[in-house]
Amino acid sequence: MANLTGERMKSYRHYLKRLVARLTLGTLVTIAVPLLVVLLWLRFLGLPEVAKVYLLSEIQRRHIFPFPVAVDRLLLSPTGAILAERVTVFRDAERQSIMLQVDRVRVSFAWLNWWRGTGLVDSASISNADVSYPVGPQETADFHEVNADVAFEGKNIKIENAQARFLNLALSLRGTIHNDGFPVAAKPPTEEQIAARQATWQAIVRAMDDIGTEQPIEVELEFESSTRDLNGGRANFTLDGRRLTWRSAPVDELSIHGSLNDGIVELSDFKIGLERGELTAYGEWNLVDRNAELQFTSSMDFTTLAPAFPGPLGEALSRLDFANSVPVATGRVLFDLEQGFHADIQADLDWRDFTFNGTSFDRLSIPIAYDGKRLLIPGLKIAGQAGNVDLEFFFDGTQVTPVLNGKITSNLDPTILKGVFGQGMDNFLGSCSFAEGGPKIEATATGSALKTDAWTVKGKMTTGKFVYKTAAFDTAASDFTFADSKLNLPDLEVHRPEGSGTGAIIYDFKNRSVELHNLVTQVNVQEVAPVMGPKFTSYTAPYHFTHPPLVHANGVVDLASEKKDLTTDLTVQVDGKSPMEWTLFHVPYSFDSPNGTLIFKNRRLTVNMKKCGFYDGDLAGVLDMDLRENPASYTLDLNLTKVDFKKFMTRTWHYEKSSGSLTAQTHLTGNIGRMETMNGTGEIKIEDGDITAIPFLGALTPLIPGFSVADAAHGHFTAAKGVIHTDDMNISSEIFALIGNGSYNFMTDRLSLDMRVNANAIFGIPLYPLSKIFEFHADGTMKDPDWQSKNF
Repeated sequence: MANLTGERMKSYRHYLKRLVARLTLGTLVTIAVPLLVVLLWLRFLGLPEVAKVYLLSEIQRRHIFPFPVAVDRLLLSPTGAILAERVTVFRDAERQSIMLQVDRVRVSFAWLNWWRGTGLVDSASISNADVSYPVGPQETADFHEVNADVAFEGKNIKIENAQARFLNLALSLRGTIHNDGFPVAAKPPTEEQIAARQATWQAIVRAMDDIGTEQPIEVELEFESSTRDLNGGRANFTLDGRRLTWRSAPVDELSIHGSLNDGIVELSDFKIGLERGELTAYGEWNLVDRNAELQFTSSMDFTTLAPAFPGPLGEALSRLDFANSVPVATGRVLFDLEQGFHADIQADLDWRDFTFNGTSFDRLSIPIAYDGKRLLIPGLKIAGQAGNVDLEFFFDGTQVTPVLNGKITSNLDPTILKGVFGQGMDNFLGSCSFAEGGPKIEATATGSALKTDAWTVKGKMTTGKFVYKTAAFDTAASDFTFADSKLNLPDLEVHRPEGSGTGAIIYDFKNRSVELHNLVTQVNVQEVAPVMGPKFTSYTAPYHFTHPPLVHANGVVDLASEKKDLTTDLTVQVDGKSPMEWTLFHVPYSFDSPNGTLIFKNRRLTVNMKKCGFYDGDLAGVLDMDLRENPASYTLDLNLTKVDFKKFMTRTWHYEKSSGSLTAQTHLTGNIGRMETMNGTGEIKIEDGDITAIPFLGALTPLIPGFSVADAAHGHFTAAKGVIHTDDMNISSEIFALIGNGSYNFMTDRLSLDMRVNANAIFGIPLYPLSKIFEFHADGTMKDPDWQSKNF
């Protein structure tokens, strides 16, 4: 019985244990599953909006964090920490000014302190996050790869081991922020201040983009401040970079060391080191008044920075060489950042023993003062092998109408300045050379702005031997005015061995043109023609004078020969005092004392030969050429009066056995140098001579009985496709006349001519039947035709 009772009790206890275990397991499952669901919900979907608002309001109400915070989502981590996504921190309680934006923050909570009413947030951390700092409505300062640990200890916020990448900087900072409430409300910045701050930031970003590094530049910051006054407190900072490039130019070292105390940034060490020399500076920046002062000293050879400056400045730097010295500069700069970037500069530049463009200089000194509106250069001096320059300059932009005044005296050879003023001026300087030193210049400058386009420079210039565009001159002198990129020489006087020239010339550098006003010269035309440009040289090439003619020129010459249409409009009157040689149709003819006018308009040249002697006779005519075509097309109207036929034939065909007086009129068109394109009409008359033995008649006259000396000829002709044709050739002697028609191909030198014999005057009627008997035809060359009788 006892045994039975014991077994029953044992079975009862076993059943009770199993029941308790099942109840316990069921309870745990009942609690754990919803709890796990809640935890997973909070981990991946975040706190409900009501809980998020309550939690953030409690943090703000208990002043756990001193700044208002907005969060997109709050997630719960497995360790009990809160993960806040897209966090925005505001500067003010009204949440009008954003201070920071962070994509994710991990916040550790001391949950038991919640019930005690003490600090709820224990610490926060940021891991590989992106942080944005608003600079302006369109600009933010973006920090990447941000890692930071922040501890909240009572009223202190400690930033421990914060690191980030910003532009090309590797930032490292640590410090303490004392939580003493919201900052004192500041007056909202004006639109101008916001725009100025944004513009300054954009300039900083562009400047940082110009710096290339093998490794990020290291920046360290250690600070202590308060939430009420973030600009106050203290800080120490360092920036150190090695083996850098600036716009591809090498920079050995860049270092900045300084500190912040009570709103004053002190720059204790600023250094830029190049291959030779360095720039050092120190100064202060008042963050409240937004002004700064910088003192600098430089002994660096900055010519290695030439690749950093494309254009004229880089070109000029590449031409400098400080082989035996370094350029020295000292100065002070005051900055006012209240309404933008304004600088007040006072500096002294002193270079000794250097070369530029291979020319040695003893010294260049420039004292300068500039406050953003006024510029003063009290005494610039250049002394060297190429000459000397003394300059004084003052600009006052504070006036209602800004005022600029300057004075310069110089005998510097300007050709050594190639590479300073741009390609247009380089083209001009490259065409000049001065054998006896640079021109002597005394000038004053006036204007209303610092841009050279607003300047007017007036003075006087004299020079000895010089060459301009291959044209050599002994002396030149003129007053001058330089304004709007134009050099005006109103009373230029130049001398060459064979003669001189006077007049006014305006050289337009911007539009590459030359104006001539009442220019009178008596110089070698071909040698001086390059002054007016390559096209003018080709225009004048055909005309060769034994002695220089008297030339009057007025108009404009467009030097931009690459353009399709030119603005050239030039009239040149030529009064020759000696013979001139002019090649026409490949024959070099001689003209005595030619008097005419050349008109250049666009790419058309018109030569109006008003009067000149031509082989003891007279020549007048007009030649018009369209130079836009290649070869140029022409129209020629020519009149010859009483020209010595023998001299004409000797020059044209080297034939000396004919004589007489030649009169002719002709109208021809074609292309220069292409005889086959010649077309036209004309009339020729020869009197009082002997043309019996003219080449194409030489073998014919012996075949005609009683034919005496042929003393006259007359006929009309046409020219086309290389062939001259006549229908009314009449060559007469005392008794007989030769009447003919035919053609001559001057391209192939082939003659085809029919001639018949007529009796003149009273012999015409009785001898008429003979004209039908003596008919001849010629084939062959002009000099050796084959005459055959058509009836025998």
